[in-house]
Amino acid sequence: MRTGLIAAAVVAATIGFVAGGAAGAAGVFGLHVPTSVGAGYVGEKVATLEADGTSYGVRDSVAWRDTSGSYHESGWPSCLSPGDVNGVRFSGATIWTGDSGSATVLFVDCWSRP
Repeated sequence: MRTGLIAAAVVAATIGFVAGGAAGAAGVFGLHVPTSVGAGYVGEKVATLEADGTSYGVRDSVAWRDTSGSYHESGWPSCLSPGDVNGVRFSGATIWTGDSGSATVLFVDCWSRP
């Protein structure tokens, strides 16, 4: 049951971000996921992005917006090429399972590069 609630929160956060635009997620069930700009390292379909002292992870697939402004529900963001990256705009949240939390990237915005 808890896993289902976590999955629903992640979906709601992603939908809320898209509805809220590049300024951050808002609206859906009062959920607000702030947008961060960070740097990190990208491997083969896995990345760690750091912002404000927190390291967020993403692997395999994530919701993202491409450089032309088109939204993708899943896949690998074109702005996350292997190696060091800087100035990546993303939304992330800590997903809690009991007493353990995992900082997770929910959305990558390749269109709004700072």
